[in-house]
Amino acid sequence: MVGTFSLALPGVAFTAASYLGDAIKLSYWQITGIAFAMLFIAIIVNVIGAKLAAGLQQILAYTLVFVLVAVTLSIFVLSPLKGEGIAPPSQWTKSIPTLGLVFFAYAGWELLAFTTEEYKDPKRDFPKVIAISFVLVAGLYILISIALQLSFNSSDPRLLKTPIAMLFESSLGTYSTIFVSLCGFVIIMAHLIGAIWGASRLVYSSAREGILPAALSQIRHHGIPVNAVIGIGIIILTVAGACANGYITVATLFTLAGQNFFILSAFAVLAYLRMASNNKQRILGGLTTIMVFAVISSFGIKLLYPLFLLVLGYAISYLKTHVLEPQ
Repeated sequence: MVGTFSLALPGVAFTAASYLGDAIKLSYWQITGIAFAMLFIAIIVNVIGAKLAAGLQQILAYTLVFVLVAVTLSIFVLSPLKGEGIAPPSQWTKSIPTLGLVFFAYAGWELLAFTTEEYKDPKRDFPKVIAISFVLVAGLYILISIALQLSFNSSDPRLLKTPIAMLFESSLGTYSTIFVSLCGFVIIMAHLIGAIWGASRLVYSSAREGILPAALSQIRHHGIPVNAVIGIGIIILTVAGACANGYITVATLFTLAGQNFFILSAFAVLAYLRMASNNKQRILGGLTTIMVFAVISSFGIKLLYPLFLLVLGYAISYLKTHVLEPQ
């Protein structure tokens, strides 16, 4: 997971900065500066306190959902449907090579799993939070995807950089560009705050279990794992620096992160299959396993990255149990 969100979050920040940069005609390095500023702000908010982070994220999330739903629905009413529509089933196989990237769009909400200790009643609240979040996220993204396919040609180059801006422009007119950019900035800022919150709790719990250095499990003022927040922040900023200097592209960051999320889901499916207690569960787990690994087989050479992470994780575990702390 650390190797996954450390790629995803810099890509998310550069995407938000690109929205704003395209609107007000900023240079590449000005856009890069905005991306780094967003990451710094998200890290600092999480260092200051969970209540502040949660409060800001809640306000931004409500704004995001309301605006996106309103604008997307208006597409079907106010704008002419001049896109290519949804492809026939015979062409769906052409999308298989991009599934790793597409999967990333539907990932992120599961980071809530690392914040359970923040709840008053995790056993009661956590299942509800996961279920409601999944329905909202999947429903919203599917609605946006349908609106884009019905309204725009797939060859439009803007789809690669600012698809949400295209929706706003189609619904509100060409003068909505600045508003769209600010909305995109708000949307992604909310995501960054929440994602770093969840990621830092993963680092904290891993350190507490002895998987990562113990210093990362230290709690500072107001019960905040400041070291974990700063630790994951350093990794994220390092990756952002590599992206800014052209060593890796934003598209590659999203692709690698997306396939990693998918592979992690494959492990969850295998765990479900192992825990299955009846034939119905075994059949469901077996069919899901086949589909998941069929998709994974399409990732090609990019599978070397998660393989490297697995080897690195095993090496760290081996050193800890056999060299640093032998029985």
